[in-house]
Amino acid sequence: DYIEYIAGNSPFILSAPHGGSLEPAEIPDRTFGTTTKDANTEETARDIQAAYHLRTGQYPHVIICRLHRRKLDANREVAEGAQGNEFAVQAWNEFQAFIDSAKAAAVRSHGAAFYIDLHGHGHAVQRLELGYLLTASELDLPDNALDAAAGYRNSSSIRTLAAAAEVPFAEVLRGESSFGGFMEYLGYPSVPGVMRPTPANDPYFTGGYNTDRHGSRNGGTVSGLQIESNYTGVRDTDANRKAYARAMADAVARFSRLHLFNEVTLLRPAVRINEVLFDVPDDDAGTPAPEGDANGDGVRSPRGDEFIEIMNTGGDTASIGGYRLADRGLATFFTFPEGTRLAPNGVAVVFGGMGPGGSGPNVPAGTLVFAARPGIADSGFAVSASKSELLSAGDGVVLLDPSVNYAADEVCWGSAAVRTKNGRKLVAPNTASGDSIAGAIRQSVTRTVPGTGAWTSHRSVSSSPY
Repeated sequence: DYIEYIAGNSPFILSAPHGGSLEPAEIPDRTFGTTTKDANTEETARDIQAAYHLRTGQYPHVIICRLHRRKLDANREVAEGAQGNEFAVQAWNEFQAFIDSAKAAAVRSHGAAFYIDLHGHGHAVQRLELGYLLTASELDLPDNALDAAAGYRNSSSIRTLAAAAEVPFAEVLRGESSFGGFMEYLGYPSVPGVMRPTPANDPYFTGGYNTDRHGSRNGGTVSGLQIESNYTGVRDTDANRKAYARAMADAVARFSRLHLFNEVTLLRPAVRINEVLFDVPDDDAGTPAPEGDANGDGVRSPRGDEFIEIMNTGGDTASIGGYRLADRGLATFFTFPEGTRLAPNGVAVVFGGMGPGGSGPNVPAGTLVFAARPGIADSGFAVSASKSELLSAGDGVVLLDPSVNYAADEVCWGSAAVRTKNGRKLVAPNTASGDSIAGAIRQSVTRTVPGTGAWTSHRSVSSSPY
């Protein structure tokens, strides 16, 4: 009754050693070591189990210590954790044995597994602390140093997973595709992550006994980490716990698919930027039709006729609801409405604005057409009061895919350069995405082969905008 094992059928294993509340008289209070419980972590673990099933259709393996930490610390060596009491020792052994059983079952069914030891911290800085058995001073190192020496990877709790990943160790640890990167994207500040690569001088838990024993530092196909969850906004209310559980389930599913099982389809986005018109051609006063009127509203507008075109290069219909078009600072120009679907080889065009007049854009049949500011002719891709259009001298567009937390594609022109981190482009790995080309006066930039080719200037844009 002191240890609960909820068997699952997925490659995800979750343990909660410090959230129990039972205080049986047959087990005396521990006389040394930490005895404070991690408030609401047992409840959070159960919420994560339900959320993961809803997210994936599978159940995680969940192991919960129901004893108060005054009676048992299941994240310490048995001598400190149980302190010699036979009932506490039995409970400690059961807790560890259930994790071992869950690992064996998950590996038997899936070939590998991902383990999380769930905790709660009381530090002043309200963020998730992700423990990979690396110290704060090691996390202070730059990415290239972490990548250059295999010893850092091999001493981490994700040793096996990181060795098999298609991206460098630092990317798995704290890049856009890291667990912290996913949680940051979902609204939960995390360290290490993209925005917070190191705890610096703040308190930080590196990972404890369970992470060392059940992760892959010492080998094996089960990799894992310790999560110290902050209280405010995460564990403090039932609604916040359930929201956190949904984010956790989503992050675990995506991180595992990317790095544990190398499902490379997620690393090669099918939806790509195909053309950007950032400098609208001039109107020829000697002709009746307004040149540069790409959106077909009867008015040539230097901002409203700017457009960004994306293309589905894959063989399946793509759900692009929630995809965002943003500038290089990731400020959003436009978000595709929920339910938007793009057929194979289909194209969606987003104009800066579109007035009520004219015959509409001259685009191929089946093209999806949107406007960042519908009903307004002279309106562009605005991200602030000081920036209301794409800049001809140098700018860029980033396509953000919410399903994988990646910049699925990026193009820059003129004086602007693609975003990089330690020399790596911040786009999905293993793609040709993320290019920068010279500016093109009164022209667009487009691909030599629709959707997949290299970028070039579109020199006939005034007469053939698509």
